[in-house]
Amino acid sequence: MAKPFIQRKLHQIGKHANLHLINANDSGELFTEINKLINSDERTLSQNDKLLRFILENCKDSYAQLKQDLVILFLTRLKEGGFFIEFGATD
Repeated sequence: MAKPFIQRKLHQIGKHANLHLINANDSGELFTEINKLINSDERTLSQNDKLLRFILENCKDSYAQLKQDLVILFLTRLKEGGFFIEFGATD
């Protein structure tokens, strides 16, 4: 009983924040949404969607645990000849 209520509330909050929430446990829905994003016209995407698409398209080339190297590449428009230094150690 509580689960549908919580799901409705999460979708309402997501809609208010201009977010489209999907069920990550539903691989079909997840695959469909990723496919739509990758095949979308670049001009119609928000900046967040462009970042997500960039990460999805380049994740095989990432060396970072959370793909933070791809975020930096995206934000610097693939700048070359510079340095990205990350440090930290936690599990």
